[in-house]
Order: sequence, then C-alpha cells, then structure tokens
Amino acid sequence: DSFVPVSLTPQVAGTGESISDFAVLRNRIYLAAQQEGLFVSADTGATWSHLLIDSVNPTFAVNTVNALDVWGDTLRAGTDSGLVFIVMDSLGTYTDQIHIPFAENDSTSRRIIRVRTQKYLHDTTQVVDSTFIWTCHDSATTAGRPMLARSFTDSLGDLQFYHYQVNSGIGSLS
Repeated sequence: DSFVPVSLTPQVAGTGESISDFAVLRNRIYLAAQQEGLFVSADTGATWSHLLIDSVNPTFAVNTVNALDVWGDTLRAGTDSGLVFIVMDSLGTYTDQIHIPFAENDSTSRRIIRVRTQKYLHDTTQVVDSTFIWTCHDSATTAGRPMLARSFTDSLGDLQFYHYQVNSGIGSLS
C-alpha cells in the first residue's frame, strides 16, 4: 500500500487549487472544484474531464460545485444556486437532471456547501424504508443566511425542504 500523489492542473483545481469535495459513483471519481465546476476521472485520477451542469449557461451559479453525495445511480451536487440531482447510466452519461433552487434572503441561502443522505432501516428487515437529504448552506450574498435543510415529500409527492436556522448573527459555515 503506497500513496501516489497526482498533480491536478489549474484547469481542474482552479487557480486557488481548491477541491471542496469528492464522490465515487461506480468506477468514476467526481471532484467538486467550486468555481471551476465539476470534474470526473474514469482512470483513477490520471486524467480529468470537465462536466458542465448547465452547458447552455456555463457561467450560471449551478456550475459552481461545492459538495457531492451519491445515492444509487444519482450524483447529488451542492451548487451556488441549490441542489442538483444528476442521474447517470452505467457509462457515466447524464440520463436525467433535476435542479432544486434555493432562495437567498433573510431566512435562507442558496449556496450549498455540504450534502449528505441519511437512511432509515426497517427494524426487523433492515431494508431501507426511508431517506432524508440534508444540506448545509452558506450565504452566497449579504442577503442570505446560513442554514441547514432536510428533505421531505409533501402530500403531492413533491420534494420539499425544512429550513433550520444555524445562528442569529452574520457568519459563515465554511
């Protein structure tokens, strides 16, 4: 067992060389490189490809990726505009994408800096019977407020989020 350092170019890590998160889905490694976006490697990090979440508007805040989480065949990306579900096929190609934007105001913030899935197992069968998505938010502007959010499904079957205030003062969660 040895550690082999891999050098990431400024095109991957950005000029600030900031990688905020990573996730593994099947045989691919995904990097959240904040302003530089989302990158994928299918060869254990020898080469990297840039993936735009919104290729029509490459400068849109959804392409600033701060956090990653994997559930099944879905990559969940915390971005500067909210949460994005990216469904992948076995070859790593997008098959579907859903963007859940969050507002930026005195009770919420749109920049997601952490995404985690909490699963609940049935007491006797130990099969997953429900899951919650937790997101940690930091202000993207002075109008926003740090918060924690937890998913739930409303009576119409739509995914919604409860918002929990983190603090009463101005601050940062990063």
